[in-house]
Amino acid sequence: MMTMTQNLVQQSVHELFTNHEYVIPIYQRNYAWGQAEIEMLLNDISYFEVNDNSDHYFLGTIIVNKRKDGKLEVIDGQQRLTTLFILLTYLEVLINLPLEFEARKRSNQTLLNLKNITALNRGIYTEEIVQGYSTIENYLNTFSDEQTKQFIIKLQSVKILQVQVPPDTDLNHYFEIMNNRGEQLELHEVAKGKLLSQFSHSEEEKSLAALIWDACSNMNNYIQMNFDVKLRDLLFGSTWTTFAYNNFDELLSAYEQFGAKPQSKQRSSLLEILQSQQSPSQIIQEEPVKESTRFESIMSFPNFLLQVNAVSLQEDDEKEEQMLNDQHLLKNLDRNFKNTTSAKKFIYQLLYARVLFDTYIIKREYLPTYSDDGKWSLQKLHTKPEKAKIPRYKATFTIEQDQLRKLQSCLRVTFTSPRTMKWIHYTLKHLITTLSMQKDRLKLTKQQTGDLIFQLEHFCIERLEKIDFLHTNGFDIPRIAFTYLDYVLYRDQSHVTIQSDWDFQFRNSIEHFFPQNPDQSQFNSWDKKDLDHFGNLALITVHDNSKFSNLPPKGKIESYRNVIDQSPKLKLMATVKSEWTNRIAREHGEEMIEILVSEVKRIKQQTMMQ
Repeated sequence: MMTMTQNLVQQSVHELFTNHEYVIPIYQRNYAWGQAEIEMLLNDISYFEVNDNSDHYFLGTIIVNKRKDGKLEVIDGQQRLTTLFILLTYLEVLINLPLEFEARKRSNQTLLNLKNITALNRGIYTEEIVQGYSTIENYLNTFSDEQTKQFIIKLQSVKILQVQVPPDTDLNHYFEIMNNRGEQLELHEVAKGKLLSQFSHSEEEKSLAALIWDACSNMNNYIQMNFDVKLRDLLFGSTWTTFAYNNFDELLSAYEQFGAKPQSKQRSSLLEILQSQQSPSQIIQEEPVKESTRFESIMSFPNFLLQVNAVSLQEDDEKEEQMLNDQHLLKNLDRNFKNTTSAKKFIYQLLYARVLFDTYIIKREYLPTYSDDGKWSLQKLHTKPEKAKIPRYKATFTIEQDQLRKLQSCLRVTFTSPRTMKWIHYTLKHLITTLSMQKDRLKLTKQQTGDLIFQLEHFCIERLEKIDFLHTNGFDIPRIAFTYLDYVLYRDQSHVTIQSDWDFQFRNSIEHFFPQNPDQSQFNSWDKKDLDHFGNLALITVHDNSKFSNLPPKGKIESYRNVIDQSPKLKLMATVKSEWTNRIAREHGEEMIEILVSEVKRIKQQTMMQ
């Protein structure tokens, strides 16, 4: 009998579509990935570093069933598979059509004509697939030829695990099992089992550890709302704004005071923990926790685990990339599974870091008065010490609130891959160091707030000072140069006036204000060195880059004022009264570079004084 293990194949993205034909069965939903999911996949590939000693980077798993006609029916993973097919089609590395949708003529027609969408009549193509292709096209259009070449090379090292179910598998029964048990066991669930296995000698400790883990795993609620109301008051005070515990044992004492009574026959082995139908935390959740989906965390729980793990590590930048790599989650967290002491330390650190994260790190907030994209939010949760308690939200800081919200959103839109979001654990480490010795372990003073701003600006400066603006142009200029400059222009308001409601967006596309391919009947092309100079460039969204197209600067200003307003730098460029010439662009660029250089000098001088 053939086992599942025998049917597991590791393949590169190219190999995935070689000598295989895939069918998306009719019971699967149609293609539904949007810009966020697609760009996250592309970021994962882009930020993967290829070297001779590197492990392969795994994008995930697809599960297939081989049909009698030899085609592979996709049981799970069709969104990722379809996206990779569209990507390879755009890169023109596919020579046939190894993917089809069962009984979906429009989807198949769209796949056949991805390189010539205009050949399709409106109404007979699938808009989601066309939008997916457009997202990939806009993303890769920001690459230089060399960057595109390197991206294609990386695809050889990016791997997919293809799992083929054994022949004669009862697929109806298989789907029933998948639905009952959820998707395949994730690495953070395995990590939970490993960690809880260190508490086998004490059911009270294990119950508390599981409770904290489960509460922290819900990233979109404020952490207080993930606990039973009575325990919430005990852990965070009557207003839910304090945290007075120094270690796991102090938390355990409070937990026992709460009156937790763990089950007498709780399972303790790793396998039993993973197979258990009831989480240990369920025994004390006497009431359901309800909170509207108002906030969205800027990272997933597995990535947050790695950020907390990194807080206490001393690693150089090269190793930090691996430290925050969720593909190596278990390996990175391994030191916390050694014994009860290490497990206790990590669980305590996880809870304390999560409270600080919710209080001092931005979230995305969605309210009916906001656009569908929401807004950046920096608020802390509290309640009034009365009987009928409800969650309330107010600005985290009484001073410098807007500056810190802008500075953090600057970092968030610059470092989009979880593996590059080092500023999170830098911030958490700074907060823990600052607050852990205080009686009120959650409240920053005015001076400490200023120190936090300095730490975040210093993080940016360390990356800015590595840029050689004399020899770095065009698409090779790191995004931090554009985003941090926009932050400084907004903060100082000395060069151009920026409205208070301006905010950072996810802007991944470098725009040439004077276009790369102008209308030759009206304009002369610039020398490439001038064209790619920092002064002629600004950062805008991928979507709006296509709007600007090859319009001259004046046309962009007149037709797309809302796009101009995305970037303070671009807004400053648009205030030039005379014609936008290469000389003016270069002068503007040198002025902006001087602003960044001055920032580097200021922060370094302040560092020396401390």
